Amino acid sequence: MFGLTLLLPAGVTISAQIAVRKCPTCGMLVQYCQYRGRHPKPQTASPQTIAAKPSLAKMQKDMVGHTIADPSSNSYHPSDWKLTIRNNSISGFSVIERKDNGRNRFMVRASMKIAEGNHAYMSKIQLHYKLVYNEWKIDYIVADKLDVITTHEYDNLIKAYIDQDGWGGTYCLFLENRSEITLIVGGDMFAGGERRRFSTVVDPHATSSVGGLFGGGSVTEYKINFVIRK
Repeated sequence: MFGLTLLLPAGVTISAQIAVRKCPTCGMLVQYCQYRGRHPKPQTASPQTIAAKPSLAKMQKDMVGHTIADPSSNSYHPSDWKLTIRNNSISGFSVIERKDNGRNRFMVRASMKIAEGNHAYMSKIQLHYKLVYNEWKIDYIVADKLDVITTHEYDNLIKAYIDQDGWGGTYCLFLENRSEITLIVGGDMFAGGERRRFSTVVDPHATSSVGGLFGGGSVTEYKINFVIRK
């Protein structure tokens, strides 16, 4: 506020009070303030929203193209065997465990059935995700369990028996396929005094053998664990 006095004829004076208003934000007189004393509120940066974690359906799609190995120390498969997850090969997907690893990583452990050709496996697999440019992507997957599913519908197509392998008294396990389809036979045997696991392909109307002189030693006992179609 400031006072103003007007000079009038002798003996007459008028005093007036004129209000001076300043902008509360910039301190300038309101008439000179760019915003006439009504500065907009400052914009505060909002924190970045992290992308939602993938759905169960998305996880199954994400697995396509990834590979797993048999985690068993006593596997039916050779050491370099790998199973590639193919499109529409997963069913019965169910989450067992979820675990966050900081802000940018998490792990899901899930059980599922994985089809491979004419047979399938029951498996438990870890899916390890990481955040890449605000999108969740699989970093890697690893199998905790991988078991062959057998329906026993082909069991009677294989005739198994122990006989000499033709190399001086050593015995093999012979597997005779009496059908027109290619089969995979897996089981356990005692060969060379040790328990050994085996898996072998038996072509239609053909015979394969395991054990013997060039296959671990003479076979004395065996057990067929599965017969599946290749």
